[in-house]
Amino acid sequence: MKIEELQKNYQRERQRLEEQEDELHRWKKQGFELIEQAEQRLRHGLDRFALDQEPLKRARRSYSGLQEHYQQALQAEQRKLHREQDELEHAYRQGIRKITTEKNGYE
Repeated sequence: MKIEELQKNYQRERQRLEEQEDELHRWKKQGFELIEQAEQRLRHGLDRFALDQEPLKRARRSYSGLQEHYQQALQAEQRKLHREQDELEHAYRQGIRKITTEKNGYE
């Protein structure tokens, strides 16, 4: 494999991983917005019916647990992406080293 091919493959994979990370950030933002909207709808409904705030407190605890679980899942996915990026970097450096060593060995 030539250095140009290795660089092209590396850049393509790097772009793919960066797009996945961007997508993860969009999901994170969207998920927290949805949780906030649900809490606001519940608060509005309780206020409208003049009910006590205990259901809202329970819902907030529930939303908090969901939010924490969602955040943990996103963090796990982000760690996975970072690990893939590190592996890609490592493979790229190894490939460059191998090509350079072979090239120098033949000259």
